[in-house]
Amino acid sequence: GMVVMTNQYNEWEYCAGLTDRVFGTYKPQASSMDLPDSVQVEGEYQSARRVIHGFTKLLGYLSTMKIVSVNRNIIDYNDTPYKQIEPYVYVPVRKSGFAYFVRDAQGAVVKVSNPYFDSLPLTGLAAQRTGISLIVVGLGVLLIMLAMIRGFVRWIISRFRRAAKPSSGLNKSYLWMNIAGLAFIVNNIILGYRTLNYTTYSAIRIHLIGNIVYVVLAAGYIMLLMMKLRSTEAGKASKIMYILSGVSALLFSAVIIGWDLYY
Repeated sequence: GMVVMTNQYNEWEYCAGLTDRVFGTYKPQASSMDLPDSVQVEGEYQSARRVIHGFTKLLGYLSTMKIVSVNRNIIDYNDTPYKQIEPYVYVPVRKSGFAYFVRDAQGAVVKVSNPYFDSLPLTGLAAQRTGISLIVVGLGVLLIMLAMIRGFVRWIISRFRRAAKPSSGLNKSYLWMNIAGLAFIVNNIILGYRTLNYTTYSAIRIHLIGNIVYVVLAAGYIMLLMMKLRSTEAGKASKIMYILSGVSALLFSAVIIGWDLYY
């Protein structure tokens, strides 16, 4: 008998060796051609079967596959050694399966196929997208923390002096924007956790709506800065902090829009 697994989570664990059982072990054809250097197939790949639009497309960039050349005919395919047996055809050293690299007319790899799915190479800006996003988020968090620490220190000083300067409307907007930034961070940490635990879309919609609200608030704050920054009586240091808060709002908004964290 045969058991066919259809779209099952981690089905490969149950299908290991099934290809060889059904179709037999692949035997390379005799050839006098020299095998190409495995360096040609090095790189980072992502599954062709992935979400293209919507907030879950981020998962496709967090589960990429890395191929590293070990020597001329051996590659490390996600920590599994593969040996080249024909030009651009690799088989695992210690288990069944294969990996076939398809090339275009210029010889560049356009995809790698195995018994379960195809993977496409990540090149250019797409390959750096996750790293750039982490830097952007890290910079935004740093600016938020700097603003909160400065605000706390000023509050302590004003308490000791027992005299606080009246807050301008722009200063209040600045404080609320920083609070919104902290809420953005917490909201998306919860969104990520619930997504990885397969929470229903209806349950996580509130987090996506929260991101939309943040983008609207960020746009409003930036417009307010453009209209009132020059006329405000705040000091130079305060104006710089107002601008940095606007920068962090822009960075977070770019992450929301770039990764579709709103639907």
